[in-house]
Amino acid sequence: GVTRMTTIGHHHGAENGEMIRCCIECDAHFAITPGEQAFYMNRALALPLRCATCRRERRERQQQVQEGPSR
Repeated sequence: GVTRMTTIGHHHGAENGEMIRCCIECDAHFAITPGEQAFYMNRALALPLRCATCRRERRERQQQVQEGPSR
């Protein structure tokens, strides 16, 4: 298993069930709370690969694409 998660300083929130992930876009470490884990599992969704900031920016970009070019 990957044990390097404990080297992230104050982010080692494993004791309360949080998962620590590394964002695939900005490399920031972010926590997925047990509530969020349950939310994704209940909907048969994969756990997020991006931090909340990158997810929000990506969602906004996708909405702009769906609305069509603003030129």
